Amino acid sequence: MLLRSSTQAAQDLAPASNASGAETAIFNDQQLAAWSQQTQEVLALMTRTVTGVEKPFSGILPHELAAEFSEVDLDRPLGNNDDALTELSQLYLRDAVWFHHPKYLAHLNCPVVLPSLMAEQIMAAVNSSVDTWDQSAGGTLIEQKVIDWTLGRIGLPAGSDGIFTSGGTQSNLMAMLLARDSWCAAHHPGHLIKHRGLPETASKWRVFTSKLSHFSIQKSMAILGLGYDAVIAVDHDAHYRMDVACLAKEIEKCRSEGLIPIAVVATSGTTDFGSIDPLPEIARLCDDYGLWMHIDAAYGCGLLVSENHRSRLNGIERADSVTVDYHKSFFQTVSCGAFFVRDSHNLKHVTHHADYLNPLSAQQEGTPNLVNKSIQTTRRFDALKMWLTLRVMGPAALGDAFDTLIELTQAAHERLTAHPAIEVLHAPELTTQIFRYVPGKNASDAQIDEINAAIRKALFGNAVIAGTKVDGRQYLKFTLLNPTTTIADIEDVLSLIAHYGREQPVEGLNGLFLDENPGFDWHTGMMLENAHLQTPFMADLVTLADPTSPYSLLNYMKEKGKLYSFYIREDFFLMRKEYNQYCQWASSRLSNLRWNSHVEYVSYDETAGVYQLQVTDTRNGQKQNYLARHLILGTGPKAWMPECSQPHRQRQRLTHSSHYLVNKAELQQKRSITVLGSGQSAAEIYYDLLTDIDRFGYQLNWITRAPRFYPLEYTKLTLEMTSPEWVDYFHALPASTRDELNARHKNLYKGINSSLINDIYDLMYVKQLDGDLNVNLFTHSALTAMRWLPQGEFELTLHQEEQDCTFTRRTEGLVMATGYHYQPPMFLEGINARLRWDDKGRYDVQRNYSIDYHNQIFVQNAELHTHGFVTPDLGMACYRNSVLLRELTGREVYPIERQIAFQTFPAKSEH
Repeated sequence: MLLRSSTQAAQDLAPASNASGAETAIFNDQQLAAWSQQTQEVLALMTRTVTGVEKPFSGILPHELAAEFSEVDLDRPLGNNDDALTELSQLYLRDAVWFHHPKYLAHLNCPVVLPSLMAEQIMAAVNSSVDTWDQSAGGTLIEQKVIDWTLGRIGLPAGSDGIFTSGGTQSNLMAMLLARDSWCAAHHPGHLIKHRGLPETASKWRVFTSKLSHFSIQKSMAILGLGYDAVIAVDHDAHYRMDVACLAKEIEKCRSEGLIPIAVVATSGTTDFGSIDPLPEIARLCDDYGLWMHIDAAYGCGLLVSENHRSRLNGIERADSVTVDYHKSFFQTVSCGAFFVRDSHNLKHVTHHADYLNPLSAQQEGTPNLVNKSIQTTRRFDALKMWLTLRVMGPAALGDAFDTLIELTQAAHERLTAHPAIEVLHAPELTTQIFRYVPGKNASDAQIDEINAAIRKALFGNAVIAGTKVDGRQYLKFTLLNPTTTIADIEDVLSLIAHYGREQPVEGLNGLFLDENPGFDWHTGMMLENAHLQTPFMADLVTLADPTSPYSLLNYMKEKGKLYSFYIREDFFLMRKEYNQYCQWASSRLSNLRWNSHVEYVSYDETAGVYQLQVTDTRNGQKQNYLARHLILGTGPKAWMPECSQPHRQRQRLTHSSHYLVNKAELQQKRSITVLGSGQSAAEIYYDLLTDIDRFGYQLNWITRAPRFYPLEYTKLTLEMTSPEWVDYFHALPASTRDELNARHKNLYKGINSSLINDIYDLMYVKQLDGDLNVNLFTHSALTAMRWLPQGEFELTLHQEEQDCTFTRRTEGLVMATGYHYQPPMFLEGINARLRWDDKGRYDVQRNYSIDYHNQIFVQNAELHTHGFVTPDLGMACYRNSVLLRELTGREVYPIERQIAFQTFPAKSEH
């Protein structure tokens, strides 16, 4: 007889053709070389990635990362490992949250030990499912061995048992299920809930747990059909542990009301405080009242292997059931949890026999099918991770690591307590610490809340810490589960907290920012790839007021890992897209910024001396009222087009420059395109369209009423006019003189970068080398009228101002780069009488940017007619905001420069 492997036999029977992609991707003995190569590729990728991790998180914002997924088509495979891993690096690894980093101090996420990673490699390849013996064999026995070891550590008696779970939520669900069903079986003989459903008395059943316990208890009761109301939240004592006296009172209260207590859930390691409920006392109460006692030790289970602190879990051995999360305090990969029960007979409540899987006969024969005691069927072989950890490292090493964390937390507690601006809420019992930053004695609770929320946002990336609320107030939280974190790391994070705390809302000033947009997005329709700002990078949101601010552009670059590449680029001028990303980053860190908030109406309450704002949430229409003593209007100018274009604004062939990119593809399908305007936006659009003119074959026109295509005036003595002295001079001039000067100064702030003008000329020169270039550029030509022709074109009537004559041009596509005009918002109608107006219906803006008679309402970027061309200049925004803060607080929060120019602008006699 000739014996052959089944693989060889299959090969003999298969047709002589190349194997399919699926066949070559299946792990088996024929693919070991490919698997080995793949493993090496992953190892190389992870080595490069982890070596380059400088901070726990990149700080990327959700919408930034989501945009990178938009082009992914899962129906079109990349076809090879290299491309797939490169993509994965960009979409996942680059911006992963790294729990192994010593400054990740946020949640109950631990770094993982190497034996756990080794187990994951083996588990993934074998892919056992430990629900039945015939799918796992030795895996079943390994899991049971780890269960038995843990039962011994807990101290549960013979006859106890357990099962691996996905984590604490599933374990707590099993505990509540067994508590419910065992109660029913004991008090309603013959009534099994899994067969007959809930009895009539079930609506009276009550479970007691601390107010600080995990939310999964409420969730479990809802899933089990008893509802949130079945959970009685018991108050805690001064140490944030369940108050046993209160527990006894709540039990008696329920009994007196005809309700039926069935269980108590004690917590060994609450999520926020790490507090351990008094287990022996709770156990005595449960014995007295005949209640099921469940202990949620998902976090505190690390004490089971602690040499120095095991006694803190005294009483756990009296539990009816226990939750343990190895993936929290035993440094295992997610997921790796387990549920334990004192009496294994109670596991019958989750047992169901299926003939195809775990027939009753198999149980009677003694076949160990773990599915009989689980609410899951298919289950990962997670026990292998704990098995290899115990076999390689041993429990003592795990215990030493957890003891190190407890000692580190105590040291962190001492540092926090000693800090003059930190308020510590409790003494830690495990490895969490709740605290908050308090800027000064005069800060209100609301201000302290905003400051601490903002600190966490500002930190996010350089360090990751958690936030929580206690009695409605905002706090910060350290959760220490990394044995490689040092007290020096804690001190670094504390320094950052203090630093960002000092930069948070000004003491004595409680501000709220309302914006009707869903988020920050600056000129999206003009976010051309190579477009850049016309002001240097120092004209960011804060630097010219406070160079040490964490909201500076340089700090943004540092957090994003771009500082050195920005330095090497040696360009003072930011890309427009880069500035937009910077502003998004900064705004995401402001806790007092409310997006989607449309202000409907503002009125003034004379009695209370406050403004009342009626605000609508644009997402759901909900109304909200706010009160304020001061208002700052940052509503800004709106896109403007000539009046003669009004009848045509619904035509898709006509677009304002602010929507250019949205309509670009459609515009380029036209036979002719005209750009109307003379500023930077017009030039950028013209250049962008010129780039593709030979590919699409359209005629391209550029028309401006300006005498020429003015370059932006950027000489240094001219730049001195963006100064406080110039604003003083300009504001003191008569209104008519100011208007005349603004008309003459347009090229100082509405001109085109000279480099772009040269680039446009050079590109036209190059393109005309290949043949006729179908372009027309007109100056001195003002649009006076326009009409739509039946053949699908606009006819533009233009006045040539030097020749004083009229001519027409036709175009299928039209881009209006005609700028922006300011219009007072409609919501001011209720307080118009309180505002100063000039004879042209504009705000009469005072030198300090106020527009009312009471120095209570101020404007940003609405004062061109009173403060001159510096109004839209980004470089003067910090100056203006420093003045506004002075007006609001009565002091100079940031020093305000008054003299920076060499020039003297007003006439000045020599004495």
